[in-house]
Amino acid sequence: MHESEWLPDILVKSDLVHICKVLNLSIDGFRISSLASRPVEQIRSLVRSALRSGIGKKGRMKKDPNIIPIDIFFEELSADARKERNELATDDFDMFMIALLSDDKLRPYQKLSLLYDQFHETYITYYDVLVKNARSKTDLLLGVYAADEKKLLNLLNNQAPLPTLEQYEAYVIQAGLKSKYDSIIEALKEKNDTTLKILFVNKLQGEEKFLGQLALLPTYPDLAYSVYAYYMQVYLVVQQETVATSEKVEELKMLLYEEEKRNADTQDRVSFIEQMVREIEKDKANAHLTIENLKRLLNKAEENTAENLITIQSLSYKVTKLTHQVFELAEYQEFWETFLPRTSQARIITEYPDLRLQRLFKGMIFSKSYLLQQIKQPDEMKNKIWFVDRNHFTNTKEWMELRRFFTNHEISYEEFTDDIGLILGYATLYKDSETEE
Repeated sequence: MHESEWLPDILVKSDLVHICKVLNLSIDGFRISSLASRPVEQIRSLVRSALRSGIGKKGRMKKDPNIIPIDIFFEELSADARKERNELATDDFDMFMIALLSDDKLRPYQKLSLLYDQFHETYITYYDVLVKNARSKTDLLLGVYAADEKKLLNLLNNQAPLPTLEQYEAYVIQAGLKSKYDSIIEALKEKNDTTLKILFVNKLQGEEKFLGQLALLPTYPDLAYSVYAYYMQVYLVVQQETVATSEKVEELKMLLYEEEKRNADTQDRVSFIEQMVREIEKDKANAHLTIENLKRLLNKAEENTAENLITIQSLSYKVTKLTHQVFELAEYQEFWETFLPRTSQARIITEYPDLRLQRLFKGMIFSKSYLLQQIKQPDEMKNKIWFVDRNHFTNTKEWMELRRFFTNHEISYEEFTDDIGLILGYATLYKDSETEE
């Protein structure tokens, strides 16, 4: 039975497409790159026809590349499979078969190709078994090869190489055992008999026995696993200590994080307190409530760490000072309201008054846009006295027109350029009004 009768039937579409690309097989009217878009049975028929047409042929024909002998078929697919498997054995049959069994990425047709190309006699001998396995979709190499357990174990050992003598000696230096190691080497040199050397090392204990075995290792390679066992025992202890240290470091990091978080919370409260202090300066009416909030927040702040004590004391001093300032501000406010009472006749035109002037002339301050709106009704402006901030009329022409408007309509006005000018002008107005009365 020729491969053309069964091999294409076990291939999935991705296998068929890849084989066509490797072997340069194509369908008339379609590029190789577009084969994946064709129905799977059409591609399977292409591969089957190429194999059937190649029966009895010695090589490929340039005039018809879709004719391919089975030898060339497996040879080229084997070379393709080996591209990423340079380590695949070529002479050791057992290692070769173990590699085929253990490589899950190899497709069944690739395993067949490698076996055919590398160990052709085995392929011929077990041909019927291979066909049966392929058609029943069982493990392709079932009944073809039984692995040697000893070789498998050797393979495992080879996958985990032991440290070299140089690596061991580097560890000895790192562990501070160099002087002991050198003295044991010297003691062994004095033993002329091999038996005496072994008995000498056998009497040693702990790390000294390890050092003695290490000194004998170049001469007795069978000691490799004894040396390695002690080395790993010490290594695991160091690893455990490293893990414990790492856990301690993580614990310290967590404590540091919690401490930073507490400090951040305290700083947030401090920032909030400072914001409350600024609000005291802006609004006298809420001053007493703000002070109570500050006291409450200070009580909370006092519960934090001793490092924050200085900050808390400083804030407490600020609260006391601000409390005093609030009451002092209230006294000044009463003083100004006594000597400069509000009058409904005054209109102060300014954009950015001082906060204290806002309190002093509350309800009497208006914007430039308000003045320009009132100009449209000059008669209603005559019963008021207008205090105009000259700084908002940088255009000389605009200012002259405004003054002309006030004069023509007999509207009383005063101009000022700073807070003192406003206060003096207002005080003069109030004094004149009292004199008239």
